[in-house]
Amino acid sequence: MKDDSDFEKPEPRNPSPESCPRYAPVLFPEVLEFLDVRSDGFYVDATLGAGGHAEIILRELQWGRGRLLGIERDPSDLALAREPL
Repeated sequence: MKDDSDFEKPEPRNPSPESCPRYAPVLFPEVLEFLDVRSDGFYVDATLGAGGHAEIILRELQWGRGRLLGIERDPSDLALAREPL
């Protein structure tokens, strides 16, 4: 069984829109402010799309504690989100 040391650690917290060059989500700062993302929280992105907002939330979560559930109906959008997430 692998432990946390076997996995690559995520990038530092507090990303900027420029750190997500693939897709700059609308309302970037507002997402973090209004969701009040906590490092050990559980979040649902029910409109995952290309994963821009999900990527922002994931970078705020503490490795191994916080969780994000992404939901997407469109297979082409899901394919776009799969690689970076």
